[in-house]
Amino acid sequence: MESTKIRLYGVVHDSIVDGPGLRYTLFTQGCLHHCPGCHNPESWDINGGYEEDIETIVADILSNPLLDGITLSGGEPFLQVKPLKILVSQIKAQTSLHIMIYSGYVYEDILKLGQDAIDLLSLCDTLVDGRFVLSLRSLELIYKGSSNQRIIDIHKSLQQGRVYEQKVSEYGEFIDWLEKQDMEKGIEYWANLLNGYEGFAEIRQASCYGQSSNQMEKENLVIRSDISQAL
Repeated sequence: MESTKIRLYGVVHDSIVDGPGLRYTLFTQGCLHHCPGCHNPESWDINGGYEEDIETIVADILSNPLLDGITLSGGEPFLQVKPLKILVSQIKAQTSLHIMIYSGYVYEDILKLGQDAIDLLSLCDTLVDGRFVLSLRSLELIYKGSSNQRIIDIHKSLQQGRVYEQKVSEYGEFIDWLEKQDMEKGIEYWANLLNGYEGFAEIRQASCYGQSSNQMEKENLVIRSDISQAL
């Protein structure tokens, strides 16, 4: 019987750094690559993290109409191909969200991991492949940590039988994303979210990951009512 749960390291509900647009990012738990300088070393333990029901994740994703895509990161997503296949299949059946997946395996090796891995790959749109190499790290890179990694158009690569890399322009993608936004829908979303706030209101910031703790740290912000209205 296929698992209906995914073991996770954490979730970011509204990421703008893990792919184009506003994204829901899943950090899966478990990784065998153990790259020196890894941003999430606490995600390596295959028995760590916590389990979450696929249906709960799907419902969480569908609850935000402003999302442009989903990103599967880690950890190593290809260690959990079967539950992730179920998750992505359900999202694809109900939305047109862009699916991006990160892996320490290169594209060519993913094709050798078996049919389930190929099925998961084919359900996604973009792959960022390859191990993180600390000596090749650059903060100027977009959507990847080191220059050896590739941003791959999965569908074109599978169709052409060779790796087809995507060219990414930071400002070009941001402008494209802005032009596609429904302003009325955005205003309605924020109005509903901020409804009832009076005076000073405490809101939770996106999750961030500590360097030496398995627990995700939380920070709080204070926002005034006039700023809420401006949003």
